[in-house]
Amino acid sequence: MNIEIKPITHEDYVKFYNKQPERTIQGYSILLNGELVAIFGVTIEKKNIRIMFSDMKKDINAPKMTIWRWSKKAMAMLNDIKLPIYAYTNNSGKYLQSLGFCYHADTKYGKLYRYMG
Repeated sequence: MNIEIKPITHEDYVKFYNKQPERTIQGYSILLNGELVAIFGVTIEKKNIRIMFSDMKKDINAPKMTIWRWSKKAMAMLNDIKLPIYAYTNNSGKYLQSLGFCYHADTKYGKLYRYMG
């Protein structure tokens, strides 16, 4: 199993989501045996706020521990941002907490978590 984590490109985002990003993005693409299987990063919002995004293909054939390690490595790469990173979720709070996020507030979009690199 050959795993590569590389800085995300505009083309990676478009290939994965089949649409243009609405904001400036920073992050990483995860390739498994040369195939783009996941992306992870932040959008840069107004007032320099960072909102995290992450997605992976549903049919990935990789152990859950491998996926968790990818996430931890990607989070370590985002540590140099030195600004809070926020993430919304409706059902992944425990997973976000395992990556170092802390519950911040309830919102109309779901629970908001905050990460400080």
